[in-house]
Amino acid sequence: MTLGLISFVVNAVLLLIVAGISTGLGFGLSVESFGWGIVGAFVLAVFAWLVGLVARPVLGGRGRA
Repeated sequence: MTLGLISFVVNAVLLLIVAGISTGLGFGLSVESFGWGIVGAFVLAVFAWLVGLVARPVLGGRGRA
């Protein structure tokens, strides 16, 4: 459970870093605070889970070693 929570924190920090870089380059990504970064990390995790649910049957279960 601890590693799962740490992954949300790491992903939130990465979202903040990418938002800062994209703002500097003139793109539209904006993350207002660390809390919104956590929400974004949760959304990305759910999206990755859903993609895994769809891709696993298509790939024939070869997604894991």
